[in-house]
Amino acid sequence: MIDIFDAKTIWTIAHLLGVAIGAGGAYLGDVLFLSSVRDGVISHTEFSFLKRTGLFVWLGVGILTLSGAGLFFLDPSYYLGSSKFLAKVSIVVVIVINGVVFHLVHFKMLQRLIGIELKTSQEFRRTSATLFASGAVSVISWTSALILGSLRSLPFSVSEILSVYGILIGIGIVMAMLFRKRFLSR
Repeated sequence: MIDIFDAKTIWTIAHLLGVAIGAGGAYLGDVLFLSSVRDGVISHTEFSFLKRTGLFVWLGVGILTLSGAGLFFLDPSYYLGSSKFLAKVSIVVVIVINGVVFHLVHFKMLQRLIGIELKTSQEFRRTSATLFASGAVSVISWTSALILGSLRSLPFSVSEILSVYGILIGIGIVMAMLFRKRFLSR
């Protein structure tokens, strides 16, 4: 019998599974949020679905982190010398920090606003800029991590990769603010 499942293959499969679950949960959560606010009010059911997608994001992050550590410890010197790996780790740290803020701050705010007209809520008007920015950071970060993970190598330094990532984050936040302005003025 041929041994097709070595340690690297097993960790790689787990890593891909973590990315699929985490990114899928994040993308679905963003789509659900946008469709939930379309009518200007978040219902109990919509909020419940948003919370469930958050669980998938954290499950994905957990699998991604454990499997990433497993891959790293198979060849630490290779990964420490890889600008792609170091940039991806930095982006995953942003994903985790953004996720913590989203779940500890934004979810609590959205829960308080269940059934309330969002555009007329002073709390929503005051705090929604960070909510929309957080959504943009989420989409761009998960997409960046996914793309970096898919590429074999990159001829760029960590600072070059993270500079492009920072520019994309900036563009995403500007777009999110334009969307927010349009939403609040409808």
